[in-house]
Amino acid sequence: MATSQFGVGGHGMLLAPTSPCTVRQDDDGSLKITAPGKGSLELTLGTNPATDAVHQSVETGRTQLVFGPGGPTIVCPVGLDLSSVLLQVDVGLPASPWMLLAPGAWLQFPSGMTLFSGDAPFFELHLGDDPSLGAFISFEPREGEVDELVIEAAPYQRPDGTGPHWSQFAYEVNGAAWRQRIYVLPYGEGAVVLMKAQAPLSKTEALFERADVIALSFEPLDDPE
Repeated sequence: MATSQFGVGGHGMLLAPTSPCTVRQDDDGSLKITAPGKGSLELTLGTNPATDAVHQSVETGRTQLVFGPGGPTIVCPVGLDLSSVLLQVDVGLPASPWMLLAPGAWLQFPSGMTLFSGDAPFFELHLGDDPSLGAFISFEPREGEVDELVIEAAPYQRPDGTGPHWSQFAYEVNGAAWRQRIYVLPYGEGAVVLMKAQAPLSKTEALFERADVIALSFEPLDDPE
């Protein structure tokens, strides 16, 4: 039975995609949600947040679900079962930008990124939609306190700067310059999340800009368990 390990909330709605899947957010706030082997659907924003006044229409080759007057629209190819990609859609939530509900935390979902979910409790966030670029963010829960945990360079790395609750390291991959920035984020009592952002040097500015936004927005829930 398909299950959802995360949620995508914002613009008056909360989506529970199946897992594994990918969720890409474009610069205009639209989403493309893909369940491997099943299909893809697209969500475009309107002028208003979603409500439960859903209007369904069928056009050539696709079904449209509009969530209230001027609300977001889900476009689903005819023949694709919506529930094979989205297990649940709730409406009536705050009209915030897109956020991600992870195990035990909320965090902002910056545009220009693609979420990749699999068997691990946390997803990965990749810059663009090509994971082979290697520019991505991962999350690792750990025991410890934000102000006490010391992040050290791996044997192949060298220190390359620090900031508020992050340490940066330089290294090389096949002769090319790479950077990794590790953030220590609060995750409830006696726990933290190591958020690791790594990319080739040419992609670090775009990735780290988004990682800073995520780190500032990261908000643990009452019980990460």
